[in-house]
Amino acid sequence: MGAALTSFSIQHLNNPSVKFPFPSIYLQDYEAEKFNNALESSANGIKDGDRILQCSARSCNIILVKTSREIEEKYIDYLSDLMGKKIVPVGTLVQEPMDQRVDEETWIMKWLNKMERSSVVYVCFGSEYFLSKEQIEEIAHGLELSKVSFIWVIRFPKEERSTRVEEVLPEGFLQRVGEKGVIMEGWAPQAKILQHSSVGGL
Repeated sequence: MGAALTSFSIQHLNNPSVKFPFPSIYLQDYEAEKFNNALESSANGIKDGDRILQCSARSCNIILVKTSREIEEKYIDYLSDLMGKKIVPVGTLVQEPMDQRVDEETWIMKWLNKMERSSVVYVCFGSEYFLSKEQIEEIAHGLELSKVSFIWVIRFPKEERSTRVEEVLPEGFLQRVGEKGVIMEGWAPQAKILQHSSVGGL
């Protein structure tokens, strides 16, 4: 998580009645309900909200955050005040593609080359957030109704790695979207996908 979301989450967990000091980030009532439900969700018997607090409590005097001061300076400073620790932004961590992923990377680039300029939407929620089955179904319905071409990266938590993508998508979704959509499980060459001229939205 970046500094904005981390600071918002920690303040909400510790002092839910206190208003977040940056008005550009706020939640509508229905969003607040979803946010609270997300913090209450658990894996291995530990709630996500508790996991956030435990990570901050167990950290030493310095905490590394995947962000940059140029983008999140005020949130970095506020997070440091909240936690009483020095926050060190380490920038965006880009993972070099592994040899065994070359074939998959080549295949998706060939698919993108067939698409019109700015016609493809790239759907990805990062490596630190896992969608529920209900959320996956809603996104699938939206993509199908939009009729846009898309690349959708779906990741499962470690304890659900045996889950097949077909099990969480609406029945018949893959057949209905056909070649207009590509679903990649676990990993995608994100940097190269976003650089491609066929991608027009994220």
